[in-house]
Amino acid sequence: MTHGNRRTKIKKDFKKNWFVYLLAVPVLAWYIIFCYGPMWGIM
Repeated sequence: MTHGNRRTKIKKDFKKNWFVYLLAVPVLAWYIIFCYGPMWGIM
């Protein structure tokens, strides 16, 4: 699989399943804020 073909496949997958990635955004935001955010105070 060439580099260009892989990138095209990723773009096609993202366009097909954009709603799944959209659902992951709040989860990632929560994880960053409440799991990694407190570490700033430790450092």
